[in-house]
Amino acid sequence: MNNHPGTAPKKHPPKQLWKLFTSTFTLSAFTFGGGYVIIPLMRKKFVEQLHWLEEEEMLDLTAIAQATPGALAVNAAILIGTGLPGSSARWSPSSVPSCRLF
Repeated sequence: MNNHPGTAPKKHPPKQLWKLFTSTFTLSAFTFGGGYVIIPLMRKKFVEQLHWLEEEEMLDLTAIAQATPGALAVNAAILIGTGLPGSSARWSPSSVPSCRLF
């Protein structure tokens, strides 16, 4: 679907950036169990509903997110939003909900 794996559409970057932020924030805020629980929900959101990724791209992103140090959900959110500007909008929605608890 996209020319570059793991990149969101570039039609309207601010709208796509907001969509990425709200999607990953909602998934992280209302999900318990860590990255292995969030990954299937991310797949449903970004592959089936938004069509930002192909199935194979999501599998590749999951493997890369698992191989890199850090939280799996945060790494996956960063990789999904790779084609969008604004790095804080990619990682912060995945980490803000858990930080607010502390």
